[in-house]
Amino acid sequence: VRELLPEEKEALGPEGEKATHVARFFDFEAYRQIIGTIREEDDEHLVFDMGEGKSYEFREFRG
Repeated sequence: VRELLPEEKEALGPEGEKATHVARFFDFEAYRQIIGTIREEDDEHLVFDMGEGKSYEFREFRG
């Protein structure tokens, strides 16, 4: 997870106005990238809000 660069926000147009971060993760044998805002963050998990009621929750894998 990292902050969006100013040129990335500009390239997103109106959709990029609220976005602050980009998250890249490995899911089902492929890398995925999502853009949104961090809604909640602590040592154990991160909730990433993508707008329109969509969000991802990331937790450390303990297997």
